[in-house]
Amino acid sequence: MPGTIDTHHHLIPPRFNELWFANIEKARGLHLPSWSKEGTLQVIDQVGLGTAILSLGHPIHPYVDDPAQVAPICREINEYTAKFRDEHPSKIGFFATLPPLDEPEACIGEIQYGLDQLKADGVVIFSSYTGRYLGHKDFRAVWEELNRREAVVLIHPGFEGMAPIEEPRLLAAPIIDWTHETTRTAVHLITTNIMRDFSNCKVILSHAGGTLPYIVNRAANLCCRLRIVDKTEEEFIEEARGFYIDVAFSGHEPQLRLLKEFVKPGHVLFGSDYPWEHGEIISEQLAATDKVFAEETRQAGLKLFPRLVQYQ
Repeated sequence: MPGTIDTHHHLIPPRFNELWFANIEKARGLHLPSWSKEGTLQVIDQVGLGTAILSLGHPIHPYVDDPAQVAPICREINEYTAKFRDEHPSKIGFFATLPPLDEPEACIGEIQYGLDQLKADGVVIFSSYTGRYLGHKDFRAVWEELNRREAVVLIHPGFEGMAPIEEPRLLAAPIIDWTHETTRTAVHLITTNIMRDFSNCKVILSHAGGTLPYIVNRAANLCCRLRIVDKTEEEFIEEARGFYIDVAFSGHEPQLRLLKEFVKPGHVLFGSDYPWEHGEIISEQLAATDKVFAEETRQAGLKLFPRLVQYQ
């Protein structure tokens, strides 16, 4: 049987590794794992994946002192990743790394280059930028460009506004807070009508959608009763069900069954979160995902990334 498409698989290219360790105080207690091209190819074969769609799991701009250098560094990382893809087109894809959305001209320029010239499979953006979540009016020009292109958009949580819990043992943001960040930005995309107005975009929420599947009825009820939105609860929930959702770090059967009740058929994708997770656990979570969703996640991946059908 052809392998599953892993839509949440990170790379840590040499340029970002350099930036991270030059600004280690910004890591907020998170340790950077080692990564290599060979490691990604090895885990693909070890776990039995078909293709890994690579993304950078951290925005560039917090680690760069000179804002003028952010766009060139994004370009460098995208070209590095595209070269890796070209070496292994059946096994590797990638989401383009972008300048922050609050710099729309640079951001749109890299969307155009990444999708047109490098043939990226989509783009990765982060849950907020300078305290503004993804439905902010200043970001609509970027959404218009992504919508025009019917782009696949992976939303990954970021570090903004989340100090780690340090006592008695460190609880870094990814353990708890990233799930909340994903939920905040997802609900913001609904309340600001981004999901309605730019419905050509295929938006992927990371990590089982954060806590959205659990709190969606509460959010819909309160947002509608308090007239935060001009839509019915049913319309709110239907928009929420329109997200695609990967299961990175979330391949646990009780959570997967809740997810199956929530999402639209064909909207759940496998995610490994490699190299933050290792092969043995990835195999366990893939098996749990297959138990609940059977072939659904593989078919969903092929639908989002049709270029990969030729390799099946």
